[in-house]
Amino acid sequence: MTLDEDTPFMHAALEQARLAWDAGEVPVGAVLVIGGEIVGRGYNQPISACDPSAHAEVMALRDAGQHLANYRLPGSTLYVTLEPCVMCSGAILHARVSRLVYGARDPKTGAQGSVLDLFGEFPGQGFGQRFGQVARLNHHCTVTASVLADECGAMLSAFFAERRASRRSGLARDRLARDSNRCIAGSGVVAASAALRIRRAPCGCKPAPTDTVSQRKQMKLRINLATQELDLLDDSEAVLRRYPISSAANGPGEAAGSYCTPRGQHLVRARIGAGQPLNTVFKARRPTGEVYSPELGAAEPERDWILTRILWLSGKEPGYNRLGTCDSMRRTIYIHGTPDEGFEQAPRSHGCIRMRNADLVELFDRVPAYTPVEIVENV
Repeated sequence: MTLDEDTPFMHAALEQARLAWDAGEVPVGAVLVIGGEIVGRGYNQPISACDPSAHAEVMALRDAGQHLANYRLPGSTLYVTLEPCVMCSGAILHARVSRLVYGARDPKTGAQGSVLDLFGEFPGQGFGQRFGQVARLNHHCTVTASVLADECGAMLSAFFAERRASRRSGLARDRLARDSNRCIAGSGVVAASAALRIRRAPCGCKPAPTDTVSQRKQMKLRINLATQELDLLDDSEAVLRRYPISSAANGPGEAAGSYCTPRGQHLVRARIGAGQPLNTVFKARRPTGEVYSPELGAAEPERDWILTRILWLSGKEPGYNRLGTCDSMRRTIYIHGTPDEGFEQAPRSHGCIRMRNADLVELFDRVPAYTPVEIVENV
């Protein structure tokens, strides 16, 4: 492929990196492409997922493998905003990815020439070719480096600059301490483990005292469009909590531009807004600096308010709610807060699922990324 053909897919990877930033993670994103179609997406989330292997590349490979029902991904191209590390490079090899395209180089852990040249072990490439050594890895993966490198590097630099500035001001310290206490409540972690608490803090989770990561990952959401209700279910599908919601005024539907609520199997692809004040206003998934009030609503009556938290949904059924013109994530289908004074438990939205803000905060704190979501017309 040419640079012009690679650029749109790297922009898609950058959009995934922005999700990582929104979640308080180092902003690295990846997409996997087969036949000109994105079949897998992922962003960096080792802190929020409590998973040291949850790098963007691995998450994109997992996503593609699940949806294609195959752990081998031949003929695919992986686009990632940062040079992969040794772990991710190994996953790329085992998945039989045909081509790797990355943006910024990683001088600390990059395994494609910056620190190591793992892919130089392939026949006819890099280290093995330059020094006449026999290639010892049997899979051949071509590498294209530095696509949108300046843009990818600028995002990383801006993220770390913002984090340093926050630490100097003391704001980050207060927030991390608060979120740390939430994350470790009842976990048995001793107070002296300050460093561990700081690393866990950005996940924004607030489990119950007896809750565990494995238990939280078994939860499921079911949205009933007929009754306008969202149920939080446990692994036996017993209802733990029921919330009123408002779905699309145009009814159910999967087509892009329909302003309908998609049906079928989904998952929570991204959790955005952890720690933000109630009624925080979002635009393009970033806080605008505004806090909604009835006066603000009266001043802009036609504005579609997205408040407090966002759970961004991704479809799981190719051809129905995933990929092409029916892709729920591309349609930016969210579960999000809405002005409480105008909330009705009736179809009123532009396609998303609206909730009262206090209900959404409660749900958000109990639901990790990748929680299954089923949207049905009736049960």
